[in-house]
Formats: sequence, structure tokens, C-alpha cells
Amino acid sequence: MTRLDSTIDMFREFDELVGTIRRNVLTLDTLAMMLWLEPHPRSSAGEITRALSFSPSKTTRCIRQLIDLELIEEQLQPDDLRKSLFSLSNRGENAAFEISRKLGAPSKARTLENYLTFRECHAQACRLIGRQVSDLQFRILLVLHAAQTPLCVSDVVRAVSSPQSSTSTALKTLSGCKLVNLTVGKNDARMVHAVLSKRGRQILDVVAVPFDLTSDLR
Repeated sequence: MTRLDSTIDMFREFDELVGTIRRNVLTLDTLAMMLWLEPHPRSSAGEITRALSFSPSKTTRCIRQLIDLELIEEQLQPDDLRKSLFSLSNRGENAAFEISRKLGAPSKARTLENYLTFRECHAQACRLIGRQVSDLQFRILLVLHAAQTPLCVSDVVRAVSSPQSSTSTALKTLSGCKLVNLTVGKNDARMVHAVLSKRGRQILDVVAVPFDLTSDLR
């Protein structure tokens, strides 16, 4: 599997994950908590906080949201009625099962971790670029970085699973930011190719490191 194929597969898994989150009215934080509780029932708020590296306030907020959605249940500790333990409810287990079915049980945690990393790297890229870039624009940059050679616009469209009009607009914006170079085919002016500019490659060489896109993601 090539680096480009691995990147495309990663995006497909992201889209499936985001779809699952939206169908279950979840956020990334609440989904992460559910995935933690699935193999760790009857966990305390402190255990959840440490495992997920959340702040105590974030843990409390996510617990309240999941209880309101009836996705987790609260139980009092038998030896200390002032403290609570949390487990997935039947509805929460069904939601976790859907995630497993969609993504595959062995890969769901990796997909979530990759998606959280993707968001962090997206934010880092925006800081290095000095302006906000959209999710689609960042995906295009990652695709071009993985490809390492010029890609025609139609190939970029397929790689990011976005309409051609949106992809073309995003490429023009990236070109205007001097992150991407666009060239017209010698024999066909309608054939436009895209490749990272020197500046774009320098930035992506930094932000793509956590994905290990210099080797297969599998």
C-alpha cells in the first residue's frame, strides 16, 4: 500500500467515525469516554480523568452529557456512597457496537487517536501558515504530501472525496497562499496538476510527522 493509499484510507475512516459521532449526538470527547468505559466498566471520574488526560471539569461535563443522553449509568460505590462509578448503559453499549461494526473493533481506538491527532496537526498547520485553512484544504495538503509527485485535480477530488468545484476552489486558495503550485498540461489546458510548493512541503514535513506518512499507516 502506498503512502497516498494509506492517507485516503485514513480519511475514509475519519468520515465513518464522524458520521457515527453525529448519528449518536456525540462529540470526540464523549466518544473517547465511551470507548474507555467499554472495556473499563465501573470506573470512577478520577480514573477516567487520568486515562483520557482530561481536566476534571471536562470529565464532569462529558459525564453529564452522556448521562443526559442515557449512554452511561451512574452507580454509587458500595464502600463510599459519596463517590460514583460509571459504566455504559444498554444504549451506550449499542452505540459502541455500531462503532465497532463500522470501523472494526481492533481499529476503532486507532482511528479515534488518528483523528484527534489530525485535528491537532490541522491547528498546528494553521499556526505555521499564519491563517486558517479549512478541513478540506488541510486534507488536500496531506494528500499532496503523501503523493510526493504532481496530481491532476481529478485524482485529488477522488482522494479527498469532495466535489470537484469545492476541491478546485480549495486548490486555488492554497495556490494563492503559496502552499500549492498549479500547472496546466502542455497538451491539454484543461488538465491541471497540483503539487506542494517549497513552503507547503516545509510546513507539511513538520505537521505530518505524527501520522508517520513516510511509511504505511497500517
